[in-house]
Amino acid sequence: AAAAAAAASTGPSTGSPGAGTSAQPPRVPRPRDPNAPPRVYADKEEAKAAFKELLEDFEIHAGAKWDETAKQIAADERFGALKTIGEKKQCFNEYQTKRVKHEREAKRLADKANRANFTAMLDERWREFGVEDPSTARHRPRLADHVDAIAAAGDPRWSAVKDPRDREDLFRSFCDALRIRIRDEKKRARDRAKAEVKATLRAMGVDSAVDWTWRRVRDELKDREIEDREIKDREIKDDDRSGGDKDGGAIDDRSIQLEAYEEYAIELDRAEAQAKSEAKAARLREERKRRDAFVLSLKLRRERGELKLRMPWRTFKASVIGHDDQTLADASRNLSGSRPRELYDDEQEEMEAFAAEDRAAVEEAAEKVGFVIVANETTRDELMAAVRGRASLPSRVDSKEEEEEEE
Repeated sequence: AAAAAAAASTGPSTGSPGAGTSAQPPRVPRPRDPNAPPRVYADKEEAKAAFKELLEDFEIHAGAKWDETAKQIAADERFGALKTIGEKKQCFNEYQTKRVKHEREAKRLADKANRANFTAMLDERWREFGVEDPSTARHRPRLADHVDAIAAAGDPRWSAVKDPRDREDLFRSFCDALRIRIRDEKKRARDRAKAEVKATLRAMGVDSAVDWTWRRVRDELKDREIEDREIKDREIKDDDRSGGDKDGGAIDDRSIQLEAYEEYAIELDRAEAQAKSEAKAARLREERKRRDAFVLSLKLRRERGELKLRMPWRTFKASVIGHDDQTLADASRNLSGSRPRELYDDEQEEMEAFAAEDRAAVEEAAEKVGFVIVANETTRDELMAAVRGRASLPSRVDSKEEEEEEE
């Protein structure tokens, strides 16, 4: 019993499954009172829970041996919750199985935190460690070149990662990410500087790359920089300050100015081309409306009998000019597409086609009733009297409102 009591005072070997939850107070062993009656548990599950709680209170790790563990926890009253050695060993094995998963997860989280802290250390102190800017370095930085400087700094985050291969992997990954980050930061800074130059070009009234050549723009920017520096110097003198950026900042970089000018010229060209394209599309839509209006006017005149088959263009034009119909004048202003004379000819061709169809139908009707048509002698009334009720004629011929010119 004395040996067991001495074993009970042995310190813990590792953290319990509940470690890390600061809300729960730490449990302590409960030595057995030899004068107290044995505790009675309601059922086997309650007894097993008490035994596992005992193992947790003593912080028994997953790799512990049963014999050593039994000596360590024998003085606690909960050791007797399970009566037989077999039950205790079975409960001990269940506890260890759960403990293995817990310790594995705890180690994974600890390793993850250490790796994150290692990367944070590099991010905070890479210049202090002499690491060259990866975005401008000719060769990829190597951890071996900076181990002494990092170790000399005494940062605990360095020693928390034990495996040299892990350190090398983390260092390489950090340098790759740093290179991309610095490159992006430089690009954003350059884009901001170019945006400032473009804003200056707009303020200068640069609206054409033809009128505003790079040489002219460069000279104008140089004059503006001189004026800006003079104003800045006067402000510094008035405020009784000294120092400051005397070079005009990133906007003074000629390469940035040239690149911004070239992009600005491309933007101007694109805007001009877009404006021309939109203007052309609008003009073509308007011209289409004028042509459609003129064609509609021709059809209306044709229905009213004002447009005759084979009417000469000059005769038609003379009959239109001076009247309220402006469709001919409007269509004549078009710069592209069919001209009014071409549209007129198309209408005449359609009338010719209809006339040919009507002639063939009339000849067929006359032949059917035995009527002989004599050119330049047979009248329309004679033809209609001969075929009425005996044969049908096309509606264009039979209509009283439309006349046909016959040969």
